[in-house]
Amino acid sequence: MPASMEKIANRIVAGLLAGAVSLTGCAADGVGAGDGSTIGGGKEDRWNEANRPDNFDGELRYRFADLPTSGHAERTSWPSTYWPTYQDSINHRWNGGSTGTDRLSPAEKYDLAFNGWTPSEAFYNLRPFASAGAAFDREYYDQLGPLARYVSTHMGNADSRDGVDSDGDGQIDEADDNDGVATWWGLCHAWVPASMLENQPGGTPVTINGVTFYSGDLEALMIAAYNRSGAQMIGDRCNDGGRGTGSRPVERDEHGRAVDPECRDTNAGAFHVIMANYLGIMHRPLAEDRTYDFEVWNQPVVSFEVTKSETIDLARANQLLGVTGDSYTYNTDAVSFVYVESTVTYITESHAGRLPSNPEQYKRRDHYTYILELDADGNVIGGEWTGSSRSGHPDFLWNPSRLSRSSTPYLDLDRIRDLVEQSRGAANPGGGTTGEARAFDGTAGMQIPDNDPAGITATATVPDAMNVSALSVELNVTHTYVGDLRITLSHGGTERVLHDNEGGSDDDIARTIPVSGFEGQSAQGDWTLRIVDGAGQDVGTLVSWRVLVTPNS
Repeated sequence: MPASMEKIANRIVAGLLAGAVSLTGCAADGVGAGDGSTIGGGKEDRWNEANRPDNFDGELRYRFADLPTSGHAERTSWPSTYWPTYQDSINHRWNGGSTGTDRLSPAEKYDLAFNGWTPSEAFYNLRPFASAGAAFDREYYDQLGPLARYVSTHMGNADSRDGVDSDGDGQIDEADDNDGVATWWGLCHAWVPASMLENQPGGTPVTINGVTFYSGDLEALMIAAYNRSGAQMIGDRCNDGGRGTGSRPVERDEHGRAVDPECRDTNAGAFHVIMANYLGIMHRPLAEDRTYDFEVWNQPVVSFEVTKSETIDLARANQLLGVTGDSYTYNTDAVSFVYVESTVTYITESHAGRLPSNPEQYKRRDHYTYILELDADGNVIGGEWTGSSRSGHPDFLWNPSRLSRSSTPYLDLDRIRDLVEQSRGAANPGGGTTGEARAFDGTAGMQIPDNDPAGITATATVPDAMNVSALSVELNVTHTYVGDLRITLSHGGTERVLHDNEGGSDDDIARTIPVSGFEGQSAQGDWTLRIVDGAGQDVGTLVSWRVLVTPNS
């Protein structure tokens, strides 16, 4: 999703434990390393202990002339939902109108298959909490299995339904803010390392002990296993700026720089050194908090490119930084300067589905400008953000570690890895009744008329005779206000809504959407996608779409 979106993001808390940073939960305290002190008596503007590139492992190069100007990760990180806290994390029943065990949450499915949990028949009629003010059955939570109970209590929306004023504002379980549970809290701090270090679940459903796990279920379980993950850090967390409770404006000096050093890092020089070494030389992904402010938006970074590089003199450096005078005050050891424009590509969140999301469709880019400070040997020793990058740069970078065991109780990481490999095409000892998903492309490249109730219709044709076991639609729609859009899919007299004027001012829809209601029907023939833009001003395009049919075998 573009940076302009008020996207639901993730939140991170970290502390130093045995020389590494342990990431846990979505409650925000301080994050990063160091105390803001300087090295060798230098100014705080050069990189300090918190910003040293060698906080990351590996033999790093610092000489600017030796650093590559582009690079990419050999291993592809995969998109997934952030399993929001307000929806009860991985205890969220994401699978729409499914019935029986298919309707259960990933945590409930795991309990049923592996933790000896046997729900009563009445359990299936109990209603989980959906939103403040809505009716739900408290008995539902009393009857959960061990994993689902732990997730709901420690990682989920318990504060929104406990009958207590959890956020201290004088209201109990209020509808406006879910009693302090922000909609952007979730497991992105766990999704990022899981997506970087573990294989993406495949599209083959895995049935074991009578329970069928889809790609979305396996993603959730793998992500929850990484709820606490060791990591190396570069940068301190900025606690200013952003939106919502607890945030405050970023204080700036007369030149527009943030006064608090923690809101100026990651140091631009350290950023450049790490991107060039990790992506350009080692071809390894890394993690970033994309924004310097109060909110923490974690993403896996998969490529880096310098689009402009220019040696500049001191006067030009000062001009770019809005400083007057004949000396460079930010790093007195700098003897030369390079102005750089670069682009970083990262993976953004998707949605849970029966089939995995295509990482290519979830790549987004950020563009940065900065000055690199070099010593007499041409080594990068620091840097300064310029232009809009002063208020739009990564807050901190982190390098997660692969886990040997799950950090969440009642969840076996080796078992999840085995299920993932089965979903990627290995043998399924538990059996299964479905075949491989087949894709059928629809009419593409259609402009969506603005404020037009007729909208557009596009067709995808399934030529072969087969009955539907599971169905998804892969959508790629560009639009500058997706809340204007209503999207439906119809076939054989059945119609289902894929997107119903949700998302407000968010940009674009690029995700795979599971669709229920067609199970058992013939897939052969035309499938019709209809998109209606019901409001004025904002416009968009149906770039591409396809129907993904998993037939009965």
